[in-house]
Amino acid sequence: MAPYLAAVYTGRFAHRTWQARDTATGRPVTGRDAYPARIAGRAGYDLARQPEMMETFTGWFGPYPFETYGAVVVDADLDEPVENQTASVFGRNHVDGDRTWETLVAHELVHQWYGNSVSLRNWRDIWLNEGFATYGEWLWSEHIGEDSADAVARAAWHAMARRNDDLRIAAPGPDRMFDDRVYNRGACTLHALRLTAGDERFFSMLRGWHHAHRGDSVDTATFVAHAARAMPGTAEPLLRAWLYDTRLPPLPPAAA
Repeated sequence: MAPYLAAVYTGRFAHRTWQARDTATGRPVTGRDAYPARIAGRAGYDLARQPEMMETFTGWFGPYPFETYGAVVVDADLDEPVENQTASVFGRNHVDGDRTWETLVAHELVHQWYGNSVSLRNWRDIWLNEGFATYGEWLWSEHIGEDSADAVARAAWHAMARRNDDLRIAAPGPDRMFDDRVYNRGACTLHALRLTAGDERFFSMLRGWHHAHRGDSVDTATFVAHAARAMPGTAEPLLRAWLYDTRLPPLPPAAA
């Protein structure tokens, strides 16, 4: 486990245990959430779809890589949630009883595959964590019948197009590793691959990426090579434009 994924949280928590089915293997996955008792109603409601997320994501990404999962809500405001291994952490400001921040719940769960199980060799490759988890948000939105991943991707693309093209997301530099364009352009990169390859080849490639590198540290060049093997002739030039050029490439046309 990468050291930055370990943490200890102490406090007086209420607990909820749940189970989900790993759709890739058929095995059960036990989850355990913890949150302050005074916000248990709000937190329980906002986290209640984690079993459905687990079942859905194991279908897209392959077997869940750990034995357990859960969420911890601390009695403090946090700028951002944190994807600790097997226990994502949220601030009390991320629960409101209306699932306003549910995309963040999805984002942190996706990190268990991409970021925690398949980890980074170098911080400059952070898009491999954050682009993947952000695309997981968009997929979840599509799954529950809200905005499609394509609609979210095109809105993100237009927002980025209005800004200066001065960021290579495969090497953003130490001051801009967590620039929102690393997240959104990384997710758009995956969406461009999906539109180009089609869902069957795209999700097969994602499952293969995790299967091949589970428990390992990777870099961008390794991902480009993996995608190029899965999608010969198309993936490598597409990825080089999206990841290494400063100019924002156009998204491919939406699937019919």
